[in-house]
Amino acid sequence: MARPIREEDVVAKVGGRFSLAALVQKRLRELMSGAQKLVDSPSRDFLQVIYQESMEDKIELGSVEEEVDETSVRAALQGGD
Repeated sequence: MARPIREEDVVAKVGGRFSLAALVQKRLRELMSGAQKLVDSPSRDFLQVIYQESMEDKIELGSVEEEVDETSVRAALQGGD
């Protein structure tokens, strides 16, 4: 049995914790909506699947960054005003 992928390894791969959080949020939403896994994994743990997909370069942050709405980011930084 292969050892689980460590979060620290994925953080280093994707470029930081913020990037990992954004990537996990987007991909988790897709998987919960019925998207197919992009890796051959018997795991039912979506987080481990996402980590494996990331480590195997099946997913990346680029598509997540494009979806960020600049106006909502500014509003969040200003306390929702």
